[in-house]
Formats: sequence, structure tokens, C-alpha cells
Amino acid sequence: MNDTYGHIEGDTLLHEVGKVLRSSFRESDVLGRVGGDEFLLLLKNIDLEVHWTSWNRSSASLQP
Repeated sequence: MNDTYGHIEGDTLLHEVGKVLRSSFRESDVLGRVGGDEFLLLLKNIDLEVHWTSWNRSSASLQP
């Protein structure tokens, strides 16, 4: 992204991805950027069905 569109556009994209992820998971879940375009989610006390619902919602929001 940065190489093609520049760092400002890359930063904007990262902010938007962060917004989508924050809105897709609970406040008690931990979301962090671990480097470049890599994010880490820590989901506490969650059952698998709830996890997949949240994941599918965020994945659909991030599709071009």
C-alpha cells in the first residue's frame, strides 16, 4: 500500500481497519497492531459461535 499510494494513504487504511475491528468485537477484547499490517486479537471468555460471528462481520466489512 505505502509503495503504491504513499504513507498517508497507508496510514488512513490502517486507521479504517482499526475502526472496523473495534466495532466488530467487544470492549473487553484486546485489539493491537503488532507490526506493519498485522493485527492481533485476544478474545476472552468467548464461545466459538460468537467468535465466528464477530470474525465474519469484520471480514465482510474489510472486503474491497
